[in-house]
Amino acid sequence: MGLNCGASLIKCILFIFNLICAIGGIALVAVGGIALKKIGDVKDVFENSDHPGIYSAFIIALGALVFVVAFFGCMGSLRESQCLLNLYALCLLTVIVLQVLLAIFVFVYNTDIQIAAVKGWDRLWIGKENPLNTQTINQIQKTIECCGSSAPHDYGTTFPKSCCPQTADICTTQLTFKIGCKQQIKETIENSSSLIAYMSIAMAVFELIAVVFSCCLSSNIRNSSRLTF
Repeated sequence: MGLNCGASLIKCILFIFNLICAIGGIALVAVGGIALKKIGDVKDVFENSDHPGIYSAFIIALGALVFVVAFFGCMGSLRESQCLLNLYALCLLTVIVLQVLLAIFVFVYNTDIQIAAVKGWDRLWIGKENPLNTQTINQIQKTIECCGSSAPHDYGTTFPKSCCPQTADICTTQLTFKIGCKQQIKETIENSSSLIAYMSIAMAVFELIAVVFSCCLSSNIRNSSRLTF
């Protein structure tokens, strides 16, 4: 099917946009994976019902969906299929709505997640004499590089090995991680949530442009078909 120069240009731009969206989908999966790993590092401070890893898992699924939809967009533009392009635009609009809702949800509930995590940490710290709690605290300190609840001085002058880098033979005041775990947990969750939210919004804006180009190309293909007959 012959397209005019403007439509051919839109076709090329749409293909490039979808290629970038496909890469963005892979990036979303990577971002979700990183966030899931970071939040997973402090999962023990959450109750089962409070664990926020579901948000990271959702963005991984969303990234995979973006990749698949972008693939169909590439195929639709290459084959100049009006049906595929319209289906692609509809699916991408759905993805955009999901991404915006995810970003809003993360922004709104970010503080609540931090509060739940801090409360969970406080429960662990109060019961730190329990060997199981001690093991969990040591694992968290080692993983996210923090020491004590508010600061290293919570331990007095004797520190567990988890308060220092693994390369340290003896954990001393000079070698301890300087930030308390309560603050480090909050920052870990806040940074992970912000990464998810801003990445989702950035991709949504980019995808909206792809929807516009898809509709323009579909319209040009329809007009071209009418002229052919």
